[in-house]
Amino acid sequence: MHTDLKSSSLVDNFKELVKAFDQVRYHDHISFCTDDVHVVDLLKVGHMNHLVRQAIEYGVDPVDAIRMATINPAKEERLTDIGAIAPGYHADFQLVEKLDGEQPVQVYIDGKLVAENGEYLGEAYKNDEVFENTVHTDWITSYEDLLLKTEEKESVEVNVVVPSDGGNIIRHVECEELKVEDGCVSIEGREDLSYVCVINRHHLKNKTIGVIKGFGLKEGAIGCTISHDSHNLVLVYKNAKDAFITLKKLEEAGGGMALVCDGEVRNVLPLPVAGLMSDKPAEEVGRELLAYQEVYYRMMEGNANLLSISLMSLTALPGVIITDKGLADGLSQTFIPVFA
Repeated sequence: MHTDLKSSSLVDNFKELVKAFDQVRYHDHISFCTDDVHVVDLLKVGHMNHLVRQAIEYGVDPVDAIRMATINPAKEERLTDIGAIAPGYHADFQLVEKLDGEQPVQVYIDGKLVAENGEYLGEAYKNDEVFENTVHTDWITSYEDLLLKTEEKESVEVNVVVPSDGGNIIRHVECEELKVEDGCVSIEGREDLSYVCVINRHHLKNKTIGVIKGFGLKEGAIGCTISHDSHNLVLVYKNAKDAFITLKKLEEAGGGMALVCDGEVRNVLPLPVAGLMSDKPAEEVGRELLAYQEVYYRMMEGNANLLSISLMSLTALPGVIITDKGLADGLSQTFIPVFA
Protein backbone atom coordinates (compact mmCIF):
# COMPACT_ATOMS: atom_id res chain seq x y z
CA MET A 1 0.00 0.00 0.00
CA HIS A 2 1.28 3.46 -0.91
CA THR A 3 -0.13 6.33 1.16
CA ASP A 4 -0.37 9.95 -0.04
CA LEU A 5 -0.55 12.66 2.62
CA LYS A 6 -2.60 15.48 1.08
CA SER A 7 -2.46 19.21 1.71
CA SER A 8 -5.21 21.48 0.41
CA SER A 9 -6.44 25.06 0.53
CA LEU A 10 -9.83 23.61 1.48
CA VAL A 11 -8.88 21.44 4.44
CA ASP A 12 -5.79 22.07 6.57
CA ASN A 13 -5.07 18.78 8.33
CA PHE A 14 -1.59 18.05 6.97
CA LYS A 15 -0.08 18.14 10.48
CA GLU A 16 -2.47 15.45 11.72
CA LEU A 17 -1.69 13.28 8.67
CA VAL A 18 2.05 13.59 9.23
CA LYS A 19 1.75 12.89 12.95
CA ALA A 20 -0.28 9.76 12.21
CA PHE A 21 2.90 8.16 10.84
CA ASP A 22 5.09 8.85 13.90
CA GLN A 23 5.07 5.17 14.83
CA VAL A 24 5.69 3.87 11.31
CA ARG A 25 9.26 2.65 11.07
CA TYR A 26 9.75 2.75 7.28
CA HIS A 27 8.63 5.60 5.05
CA ASP A 28 9.40 4.21 1.59
CA HIS A 29 5.69 4.06 0.70
CA ILE A 30 4.59 7.47 1.96
CA SER A 31 4.36 10.51 -0.32
CA PHE A 32 3.24 14.12 -0.11
CA CYS A 33 0.66 15.45 -2.53
CA THR A 34 -1.63 18.46 -2.98
CA ASP A 35 -5.15 19.02 -4.23
CA ASP A 36 -7.24 22.20 -4.66
CA VAL A 37 -4.42 24.60 -3.87
CA HIS A 38 -5.22 28.23 -4.75
CA VAL A 39 -2.77 29.97 -7.05
CA VAL A 40 -2.34 32.68 -4.38
CA ASP A 41 -1.20 30.01 -1.91
CA LEU A 42 1.18 28.56 -4.50
CA LEU A 43 2.75 31.99 -4.96
CA LYS A 44 2.82 33.01 -1.28
CA VAL A 45 3.73 29.83 0.61
CA GLY A 46 4.84 27.43 -2.11
CA HIS A 47 3.92 23.96 -3.30
CA MET A 48 5.83 20.76 -2.45
CA ASN A 49 8.60 22.80 -0.80
CA HIS A 50 5.95 24.12 1.58
CA LEU A 51 4.97 20.57 2.54
CA VAL A 52 8.61 19.60 3.08
CA ARG A 53 9.10 22.66 5.27
CA GLN A 54 5.95 21.89 7.28
CA ALA A 55 6.83 18.21 7.72
CA ILE A 56 10.26 19.11 9.08
CA GLU A 57 8.63 21.55 11.50
CA TYR A 58 6.33 18.71 12.63
CA GLY A 59 9.32 16.50 13.45
CA VAL A 60 9.91 14.49 10.25
CA ASP A 61 13.56 13.81 9.48
CA PRO A 62 14.60 16.26 6.70
CA VAL A 63 15.93 13.50 4.42
CA ASP A 64 12.71 11.52 4.89
CA ALA A 65 10.62 14.62 4.11
CA ILE A 66 12.57 15.25 0.91
CA ARG A 67 12.18 11.60 -0.13
CA MET A 68 8.41 11.84 0.43
CA ALA A 69 8.30 14.75 -2.02
CA THR A 70 10.67 13.33 -4.67
CA ILE A 71 11.66 9.69 -5.09
CA ASN A 72 8.69 8.15 -3.24
CA PRO A 73 5.96 9.67 -5.46
CA ALA A 74 8.08 8.95 -8.54
CA LYS A 75 8.23 5.25 -7.55
CA GLU A 76 4.51 5.25 -6.78
CA GLU A 77 3.74 6.43 -10.32
CA ARG A 78 6.44 4.14 -11.82
CA LEU A 79 8.38 7.13 -13.19
CA THR A 80 11.90 5.76 -13.43
CA ASP A 81 13.81 8.82 -14.63
CA ILE A 82 12.85 11.50 -12.09
CA GLY A 83 12.85 11.88 -8.32
CA ALA A 84 16.56 11.22 -7.72
CA ILE A 85 20.00 12.38 -8.79
CA ALA A 86 21.55 9.39 -10.51
CA PRO A 87 22.76 8.15 -13.93
CA GLY A 88 19.87 7.91 -16.37
CA TYR A 89 17.74 10.42 -14.46
CA HIS A 90 16.78 13.91 -15.56
CA ALA A 91 19.10 16.46 -13.98
CA ASP A 92 16.33 18.16 -12.01
CA PHE A 93 17.66 19.41 -8.67
CA GLN A 94 17.98 22.31 -6.25
CA LEU A 95 21.00 23.77 -4.52
CA VAL A 96 20.15 24.69 -0.94
CA GLU A 97 21.90 26.19 2.08
CA LYS A 98 20.49 23.51 4.37
CA LEU A 99 17.81 20.78 4.41
CA ASP A 100 14.95 22.82 5.85
CA GLY A 101 12.54 23.16 2.91
CA GLU A 102 13.22 26.86 2.58
CA GLN A 103 13.74 28.60 -0.75
CA PRO A 104 16.64 27.10 -2.72
CA VAL A 105 19.59 29.16 -3.91
CA GLN A 106 19.34 27.70 -7.41
CA VAL A 107 16.96 25.41 -9.34
CA TYR A 108 18.02 23.29 -12.33
CA ILE A 109 15.81 21.46 -14.84
CA ASP A 110 17.50 19.05 -17.24
CA GLY A 111 20.80 20.46 -16.05
CA LYS A 112 19.92 24.05 -16.97
CA LEU A 113 19.74 26.85 -14.39
CA VAL A 114 16.12 28.13 -14.41
CA ALA A 115 15.86 30.04 -11.11
CA GLU A 116 18.23 31.76 -8.72
CA ASN A 117 17.52 33.45 -5.38
CA GLY A 118 13.77 33.33 -6.02
CA GLU A 119 13.95 34.81 -9.53
CA TYR A 120 12.85 32.84 -12.62
CA LEU A 121 15.51 32.97 -15.33
CA GLY A 122 13.68 31.27 -18.19
CA GLU A 123 11.76 32.78 -21.09
CA ALA A 124 8.48 34.59 -20.45
CA TYR A 125 5.38 32.45 -20.87
CA LYS A 126 3.56 32.86 -24.18
CA ASN A 127 0.36 31.28 -25.43
CA ASP A 128 -1.13 31.78 -28.87
CA GLU A 129 -3.57 28.87 -28.71
CA VAL A 130 -7.30 29.53 -28.79
CA PHE A 131 -9.10 27.01 -26.63
CA GLU A 132 -12.46 25.49 -27.45
CA ASN A 133 -15.33 26.85 -25.37
CA THR A 134 -16.60 23.93 -23.26
CA VAL A 135 -19.55 25.76 -21.66
CA HIS A 136 -22.50 24.44 -23.68
CA THR A 137 -25.46 25.95 -21.84
CA ASP A 138 -27.06 28.04 -24.57
CA TRP A 139 -30.25 25.97 -24.16
CA ILE A 140 -30.91 28.04 -21.02
CA THR A 141 -32.53 31.01 -22.78
CA SER A 142 -34.24 33.00 -20.02
CA TYR A 143 -34.06 33.69 -16.31
CA GLU A 144 -37.36 31.82 -16.09
CA ASP A 145 -35.41 28.62 -16.79
CA LEU A 146 -33.75 29.15 -13.41
CA LEU A 147 -36.94 29.49 -11.36
CA LEU A 148 -37.95 26.61 -9.09
CA LYS A 149 -41.43 25.95 -10.44
CA THR A 150 -44.21 23.98 -8.76
CA GLU A 151 -47.86 23.16 -9.38
CA GLU A 152 -48.72 23.88 -5.75
CA LYS A 153 -50.63 27.14 -5.15
CA GLU A 154 -49.74 28.58 -1.73
CA SER A 155 -46.88 26.52 -0.23
CA VAL A 156 -44.87 23.40 -0.92
CA GLU A 157 -42.63 21.06 1.08
CA VAL A 158 -39.05 21.23 -0.18
CA ASN A 159 -36.07 19.02 0.64
CA VAL A 160 -33.72 21.85 1.58
CA VAL A 161 -30.01 21.00 1.41
CA VAL A 162 -28.42 21.77 4.79
CA PRO A 163 -24.75 21.67 5.91
CA SER A 164 -23.89 18.85 8.31
CA ASP A 165 -20.45 20.19 9.25
CA GLY A 166 -18.76 23.50 9.88
CA GLY A 167 -16.86 23.31 6.61
CA ASN A 168 -20.08 23.37 4.56
CA ILE A 169 -18.89 20.30 2.63
CA ILE A 170 -20.98 17.39 3.94
CA ARG A 171 -24.72 18.05 3.62
CA HIS A 172 -28.09 16.45 4.31
CA VAL A 173 -31.71 17.44 3.56
CA GLU A 174 -34.39 18.81 5.85
CA CYS A 175 -38.00 19.17 4.81
CA GLU A 176 -39.27 22.77 4.94
CA GLU A 177 -42.57 24.28 3.86
CA LEU A 178 -41.85 27.28 1.64
CA LYS A 179 -44.14 29.88 0.09
CA VAL A 180 -45.24 29.67 -3.54
CA GLU A 181 -45.64 32.85 -5.59
CA ASP A 182 -46.73 32.87 -9.23
CA GLY A 183 -46.08 29.14 -9.52
CA CYS A 184 -42.53 29.32 -8.15
CA VAL A 185 -40.93 28.53 -4.78
CA SER A 186 -40.14 31.78 -2.96
CA ILE A 187 -37.31 32.32 -0.45
CA GLU A 188 -38.18 35.97 0.11
CA GLY A 189 -37.55 36.96 3.72
CA ARG A 190 -35.32 33.92 4.33
CA GLU A 191 -31.77 35.23 4.55
CA ASP A 192 -30.51 31.73 5.38
CA LEU A 193 -31.76 30.26 2.09
CA SER A 194 -30.51 30.46 -1.50
CA TYR A 195 -31.40 28.75 -4.73
CA VAL A 196 -28.86 26.36 -6.22
CA CYS A 197 -28.77 25.12 -9.79
CA VAL A 198 -26.43 22.57 -11.39
CA ILE A 199 -26.46 22.69 -15.20
CA ASN A 200 -24.81 20.16 -17.47
CA ARG A 201 -22.32 22.00 -19.70
CA HIS A 202 -21.20 18.98 -21.75
CA HIS A 203 -23.92 18.92 -24.46
CA LEU A 204 -26.57 17.22 -22.28
CA LYS A 205 -29.64 19.30 -21.45
CA ASN A 206 -29.85 18.32 -17.78
CA LYS A 207 -30.32 20.67 -14.86
CA THR A 208 -31.44 20.53 -11.23
CA ILE A 209 -32.77 23.47 -9.22
CA GLY A 210 -33.06 23.24 -5.46
CA VAL A 211 -32.84 25.24 -2.24
CA ILE A 212 -29.75 25.35 -0.03
CA LYS A 213 -29.47 26.55 3.55
CA GLY A 214 -26.53 28.20 5.28
CA PHE A 215 -24.39 28.74 2.20
CA GLY A 216 -23.77 32.33 3.25
CA LEU A 217 -24.74 34.27 0.14
CA LYS A 218 -26.18 37.65 1.16
CA GLU A 219 -27.15 39.00 -2.27
CA GLY A 220 -26.93 38.44 -6.01
CA ALA A 221 -25.54 35.29 -7.61
CA ILE A 222 -22.28 33.41 -7.93
CA GLY A 223 -21.38 30.87 -10.59
CA CYS A 224 -18.54 28.44 -11.20
CA THR A 225 -17.52 25.83 -13.79
CA ILE A 226 -15.04 24.16 -11.41
CA SER A 227 -17.34 21.53 -9.95
CA HIS A 228 -15.75 18.25 -8.91
CA ASP A 229 -15.77 15.84 -10.59
CA SER A 230 -18.14 16.32 -13.52
CA HIS A 231 -17.33 20.04 -13.68
CA ASN A 232 -20.81 21.16 -14.60
CA LEU A 233 -21.88 24.78 -14.15
CA VAL A 234 -23.09 25.56 -10.62
CA LEU A 235 -25.08 28.65 -9.62
CA VAL A 236 -26.02 29.80 -6.13
CA TYR A 237 -28.36 32.77 -6.16
CA LYS A 238 -30.94 34.88 -4.42
CA ASN A 239 -32.82 35.73 -7.62
CA ALA A 240 -33.03 34.12 -11.06
CA LYS A 241 -32.30 37.32 -13.04
CA ASP A 242 -28.85 37.73 -11.48
CA ALA A 243 -28.26 33.99 -11.94
CA PHE A 244 -29.08 34.19 -15.65
CA ILE A 245 -26.60 37.06 -16.14
CA THR A 246 -23.97 35.00 -14.29
CA LEU A 247 -24.62 32.01 -16.54
CA LYS A 248 -24.29 34.06 -19.73
CA LYS A 249 -21.09 35.69 -18.47
CA LEU A 250 -19.55 32.27 -17.83
CA GLU A 251 -20.64 31.12 -21.30
CA GLU A 252 -18.94 34.17 -22.80
CA ALA A 253 -15.74 33.63 -20.79
CA GLY A 254 -15.51 29.96 -21.67
CA GLY A 255 -15.88 29.08 -18.01
CA GLY A 256 -14.49 30.30 -14.72
CA MET A 257 -16.01 32.06 -11.73
CA ALA A 258 -18.41 35.01 -11.80
CA LEU A 259 -20.21 37.33 -9.38
CA VAL A 260 -23.35 39.32 -10.22
CA CYS A 261 -25.48 41.57 -8.02
CA ASP A 262 -28.47 43.82 -8.83
CA GLY A 263 -28.09 43.08 -12.53
CA GLU A 264 -24.44 44.19 -12.55
CA VAL A 265 -21.44 41.96 -13.19
CA ARG A 266 -19.19 42.55 -10.18
CA ASN A 267 -16.28 40.30 -11.15
CA VAL A 268 -15.37 37.49 -13.55
CA LEU A 269 -12.31 35.25 -13.37
CA PRO A 270 -12.09 33.60 -16.83
CA LEU A 271 -10.83 29.99 -16.99
CA PRO A 272 -10.97 29.29 -20.73
CA VAL A 273 -9.00 26.02 -20.67
CA ALA A 274 -11.82 23.47 -20.26
CA GLY A 275 -13.55 25.92 -17.91
CA LEU A 276 -11.00 24.88 -15.26
CA MET A 277 -7.70 26.62 -15.92
CA SER A 278 -6.28 29.93 -17.01
CA ASP A 279 -3.80 30.35 -19.84
CA LYS A 280 -2.18 33.36 -18.14
CA PRO A 281 0.98 33.41 -15.99
CA ALA A 282 0.47 32.48 -12.34
CA GLU A 283 1.26 35.97 -11.05
CA GLU A 284 -1.45 37.51 -13.22
CA VAL A 285 -4.00 34.85 -12.26
CA GLY A 286 -3.07 35.44 -8.61
CA ARG A 287 -3.87 39.14 -8.91
CA GLU A 288 -7.16 38.33 -10.64
CA LEU A 289 -8.08 35.83 -7.93
CA LEU A 290 -7.37 38.32 -5.14
CA ALA A 291 -9.63 40.87 -6.85
CA TYR A 292 -12.33 38.20 -7.22
CA GLN A 293 -12.01 37.17 -3.57
CA GLU A 294 -12.44 40.75 -2.39
CA VAL A 295 -15.82 41.01 -4.12
CA TYR A 296 -16.77 37.43 -3.16
CA TYR A 297 -16.31 38.03 0.57
CA ARG A 298 -18.34 41.23 0.39
CA MET A 299 -21.26 39.21 -1.00
CA MET A 300 -20.85 36.36 1.51
CA GLU A 301 -21.36 36.04 5.23
CA GLY A 302 -18.53 34.82 7.43
CA ASN A 303 -15.44 33.15 6.04
CA ALA A 304 -17.08 31.01 3.36
CA ASN A 305 -14.46 29.07 1.41
CA LEU A 306 -14.03 30.15 -2.18
CA LEU A 307 -14.36 26.59 -3.48
CA SER A 308 -17.28 25.45 -1.33
CA ILE A 309 -19.49 25.90 -4.42
CA SER A 310 -17.20 23.48 -6.29
CA LEU A 311 -17.87 20.59 -3.92
CA MET A 312 -21.68 20.61 -4.16
CA SER A 313 -21.62 18.11 -7.03
CA LEU A 314 -18.86 15.82 -5.79
CA THR A 315 -20.68 12.50 -5.99
CA ALA A 316 -17.95 10.72 -3.99
CA LEU A 317 -19.02 12.60 -0.85
CA PRO A 318 -21.02 10.68 1.77
CA GLY A 319 -23.72 13.34 2.12
CA VAL A 320 -26.31 14.90 -0.17
CA ILE A 321 -24.96 16.06 -3.51
CA ILE A 322 -26.58 18.32 -6.10
CA THR A 323 -26.07 16.91 -9.59
CA ASP A 324 -27.44 17.83 -13.00
CA LYS A 325 -29.72 14.76 -12.71
CA GLY A 326 -31.14 15.56 -9.28
CA LEU A 327 -30.29 15.53 -5.58
CA ALA A 328 -28.36 12.39 -4.69
CA ASP A 329 -27.46 10.62 -1.47
CA GLY A 330 -23.79 9.68 -1.63
CA LEU A 331 -24.13 6.94 0.97
CA SER A 332 -27.10 5.06 -0.45
CA GLN A 333 -26.39 6.05 -4.07
CA THR A 334 -30.04 6.98 -4.58
CA PHE A 335 -31.80 10.10 -5.79
CA ILE A 336 -33.79 12.36 -3.49
CA PRO A 337 -36.73 14.38 -4.85
CA VAL A 338 -36.45 18.16 -4.65
CA PHE A 339 -40.03 18.34 -3.41
CA ALA A 340 -40.58 16.26 -0.28
